[in-house]
Amino acid sequence: VHQPVLYEQVGALYSEAKAAAKIAKEHTEYEKARIKADVRKNPTNYGLGKVTEDSVEEAVIVQDAYQTALRDSIESQKVADTLGVLLEAVSQRKSSLKDLVSLYVYNYYSGNVGDINQEIKRLSKMMEQELLEKGNQLASRRQDEDVDRN
Repeated sequence: VHQPVLYEQVGALYSEAKAAAKIAKEHTEYEKARIKADVRKNPTNYGLGKVTEDSVEEAVIVQDAYQTALRDSIESQKVADTLGVLLEAVSQRKSSLKDLVSLYVYNYYSGNVGDINQEIKRLSKMMEQELLEKGNQLASRRQDEDVDRN
């Protein structure tokens, strides 16, 4: 069973995704601060006559740079959340395999020993395939996003 390797791989992807989400969020905050400063410095460039906190906030929200950064931040967080769910699925897989082994040890399966071994292999392979498919989908989505950004 490749459970430890699978858990390590998904954990590494999850960690990377969380870091990317934090970076994207920080970039959004940076863009917001940069635009706010520019709005205060040059309010007429943004169609403002009077500079108030509300008018500055509204001017920031409609700027393309801020909207792009915000969308990137949301998408990065979505990828991180999805990988978090995938990591939880890998953990559930571990629990399922552990339970099957416990049942085997306590002679739950009174039939042929090969039955439990086949069942463990079948469940393990099925779960591994599902997890790999999810990982491949996420990797493909990230590649598509990278191409779109460039």
